[in-house]
Amino acid sequence: MHMHMHMQAFCSIQVSLPPTVALLRLGSKQYAFGPFSTAVDAHRAAAFAAWETESTAGKGGTLQGVGLEVRALRGLSRSIEEELARYSLDDEAAAAALHTPPVVPLGLSVGRGSHSAAKAERLWAHRAAAAAALVLSERTTLRFYTLVASLCLGVLAPPTGSTAGGESGEASSGGSRAEQRRAAARSLRKEVQAGIEQDRVAPSSDPEVEASAAALQHRASRVYAAPVALAFVQVRFPALLLSASAAPRPKKRKKA
Repeated sequence: MHMHMHMQAFCSIQVSLPPTVALLRLGSKQYAFGPFSTAVDAHRAAAFAAWETESTAGKGGTLQGVGLEVRALRGLSRSIEEELARYSLDDEAAAAALHTPPVVPLGLSVGRGSHSAAKAERLWAHRAAAAAALVLSERTTLRFYTLVASLCLGVLAPPTGSTAGGESGEASSGGSRAEQRRAAARSLRKEVQAGIEQDRVAPSSDPEVEASAAALQHRASRVYAAPVALAFVQVRFPALLLSASAAPRPKKRKKA
């Protein structure tokens, strides 16, 4: 399981789990939902295959539904965290390098005359800043998808003790656990609706470079992640968002 990274028009990252490749892109729901769904599909297949291998020892049962989805989402989160750990620059170091590029390596500024040396140093500064911007954008995109997965898990595997009666998730009955999921799904929907009504915008009073970084961070915030997570829940588990009035009523028996 591995990831490959490259830069496209708007910060794209590939998550590869053969034979599936998900092109992660940072942006609104229409840009982020498809790649996220594809990435989870790949990890769902891997989780099911792992379960089948574990079950060969005589264990019964089939991994499906919420259980399979939770394993897939956690697998995707682990993959992203592993990829984030491979960067030599963290978020703070990359952001700082946008304004203060690292010292020019020895030998790079050697040239004929001061003009040639100054040109080499400017080129190094531009390249260092571009590399820092790329690292920051890639890490921000990965963090965004981790946040989306976390919001989905908050619905499908809500924290223990989250019911009104204070029951623990492990000790609660199946019905109580299902109600926890429904309550979490409704809460996420309310959050998304509130975010749309507030119509928040990215800060615009910063200098040019800082504004770009701020806009990138804003695009990766919970405001944009929540609609992607809600759409995923709606597609995979639509019953969690059905109101009591919308629930199917039992059919009346025909009179003889």
